Amino acid sequence: MHSAVPPRILVAVAMRRGVSLATRATGVFWLLAGAALLIDVLAGLGRLDVLPLPLLFLFAQLATYLLYIARPRRDTAVLYLFVGSLAVAGFQLSLLAELPTLDDNAMLVSRGALVLTLLGRVGTNPISTIGWSVAGLGAGTIVSLLPSMLLDADVRLGAGPALAAITFSATVLACWLSSRVERRQLPDLRQLDLESARLAADRDAERRLAAIAHDTVLADLVALSHNTGPLDDATRARLRADATELRSATLSGGGASPTTPASSGELTTLVRAYADRDLAVDISGDDTVFAKLDDAGQEALLAAIRACLDNVVRHSGVAAAEVFIDSDERQATVMVMDRGVGFETDSIAPDRLGVRNSIVGRLRRVGGRATIWSRPGIGTSAILSVPLVAVEASRET
Repeated sequence: MHSAVPPRILVAVAMRRGVSLATRATGVFWLLAGAALLIDVLAGLGRLDVLPLPLLFLFAQLATYLLYIARPRRDTAVLYLFVGSLAVAGFQLSLLAELPTLDDNAMLVSRGALVLTLLGRVGTNPISTIGWSVAGLGAGTIVSLLPSMLLDADVRLGAGPALAAITFSATVLACWLSSRVERRQLPDLRQLDLESARLAADRDAERRLAAIAHDTVLADLVALSHNTGPLDDATRARLRADATELRSATLSGGGASPTTPASSGELTTLVRAYADRDLAVDISGDDTVFAKLDDAGQEALLAAIRACLDNVVRHSGVAAAEVFIDSDERQATVMVMDRGVGFETDSIAPDRLGVRNSIVGRLRRVGGRATIWSRPGIGTSAILSVPLVAVEASRET
């Protein structure tokens, strides 16, 4: 069992990615709009002859920015800040050298410096991401001092770059804090997984122990209730074997017992034991099928046969039963039949463990299944099957 990531965490992650995507999209738009603004301003002044060089620097910054967006890593971020800073300096110098009166047009002159702050998310640490934005702000501010030193121009960047860096940093920090708060309010999902697995294993062990207790203790109590004289050797041996099986299963937490029948020979021994309980069992078919099963499959199938024969002794009202064994390339199949009083399968009470745990549940745990047909006055037939494909695969591994 694996816990899914809670929707609130997914929302926080999506918000962080969305902020980075929106930031970069804003930067691309700002540079393209800057090219349009540059053309418009120069056309208004009748100085389109100045256009080529500033436009070249603007598109150089855009090209490097697009490269960073395509591969948002630290090395491309460093490349963008370096080339972008040079492009901003070249843009301002080439423009103001020809038109010094544009030094107060912050909307145009500071456009490239503003986009230097819009790197978006760099790495996984939000503090690092904010640091890159601040570095962009610092680079843009420093290179904007060059026109002042070289051209004696008073470049006014305005509040745009600083506001862009502050807004982006605050948004990243808010998303990160929100994610941290959400994670602290949620339980430890890995610990929940481990606890769920432990509880499932405990429930499975309880079902196994209940099935073993049903197959041994209850059957032995019924046998003792019908015995009015001293116990014979066969009965004593069966009681000792059942006690050993129940003790081993308890110590192993409901797992397979070392005394569990594991071969067709053990099936014959199991069937012979029912002669002491006045039940004649006729075995037919291919009893070598059990050699094709692994230990878990043998245990489950033989224990289910035993549970079926116990039901014949207790409920059928007849003294004979048949066990037919067969297999194909996919599964081993055993049919247990009697011609007793029968019953309505829909009338089985929920608290009856014989059919539900000892037969159906036991086979289901190894990938098998049990189908039971019964009609009052006709008898009962139980078809028990265990897959062979899974067994062969498990042996190969």
